[in-house]
Amino acid sequence: MGKSLSIQGTLDFGAALPVDSWLPDETLFSLASRYHIVSCNHLDANTSLQLFGHRSVATRHDIPSRVDVFVEKTHGELGGAVEVIFEHTLLPFYFPLKSKKQMEDAVGTMRKSGGGSLKYRLGMLANRFQANHPLKACKLCMKEDVERFRVAYWHRIHQYPGVWICPHHDHLLVESSKPRARGGYGWCLPREDVLAHPTSPSPSIFDRERYDLLRQLSFASIALAALAPNVYLDQARIARIYMRRLVSMGMREVTGKLRLDDCTSSILQVAAPLRAIGELTALPASRDEARAFVSRLCWERIESAHPLRHLFTMVWLFRGWDHFRATYDRDVLSGIGMGNVATHPSDVPQFHDPNATYRGLLEELKIEEGLKSRRKQQGAIKARRDGG
Repeated sequence: MGKSLSIQGTLDFGAALPVDSWLPDETLFSLASRYHIVSCNHLDANTSLQLFGHRSVATRHDIPSRVDVFVEKTHGELGGAVEVIFEHTLLPFYFPLKSKKQMEDAVGTMRKSGGGSLKYRLGMLANRFQANHPLKACKLCMKEDVERFRVAYWHRIHQYPGVWICPHHDHLLVESSKPRARGGYGWCLPREDVLAHPTSPSPSIFDRERYDLLRQLSFASIALAALAPNVYLDQARIARIYMRRLVSMGMREVTGKLRLDDCTSSILQVAAPLRAIGELTALPASRDEARAFVSRLCWERIESAHPLRHLFTMVWLFRGWDHFRATYDRDVLSGIGMGNVATHPSDVPQFHDPNATYRGLLEELKIEEGLKSRRKQQGAIKARRDGG
């Protein structure tokens, strides 16, 4: 595969990493799994040690840790730590609904030790949703990947919570049934014999209503993740938009009183088809659960809720991401409060992004790390040339 990257590790197998670049939309877990296979490591621990400097690092496919060590082991030739986190892990999915401090803490934790506490802080355990994301793949993507790159690999866009329809092929994703070890899968790549559909119906008879809802949820999830790190969704604004939408749909009186019977019937109608997916079984299943859901909808802090809760709400109330985002943008342009939408650019007040400074610093950090990586790479090349 062209040039290879030498790996610095405590164990000396005299081997090099025959992976010279990321495949399109590849996750860090996928690249490490490719290395595990081509290096002929018998134990997952050996690969963990060689790439992440620690035998007991779990093979986390979603929120990995010790990214700084990975960058050091690969001499920065696969990117700096911030670049790896933002472009090859699932962390960006959680950022648009989090605060600046939560964002900083999460990045810092992933660069170092990581741990289960990060999943708690990111809200992965909130509202009864699963903390461990299922590994997913598209069979049509797998076929194309083998034809183009001679290997099927894990695409990040398929791994986001709520994504069950491939955006490239409009095809139902399949889920890895490989037994988990301590909450992980072990280093692995997509294989036909360990992939199965997440629901009992075959794709040919997959319920059209469920399929359409899954498409809307998948698109919303991908669009949410794409906002990071440039856009932060304000929790007060989202709550206000939800309330106004409930009023316009006739499920909430202008006085604030909810019409719970109408709300619960509507919620259950949308949630029932989606709950057939294992990842989405935490959605309301009874009238009591639906009442509790809508009662907290406009008052619960965004940071304490699982993003899937909001994505489901966007699909329920707005029938998808586009309508919600357009409503949100209009509210931003109208300024603070419940005023009318501005009709002319000159009437639009400046919108202050509270995280703009932080995101600017983040971009500067990425550029700085890129320069360091290139200098280190040039130094290594010079050293090899002088030694030769």
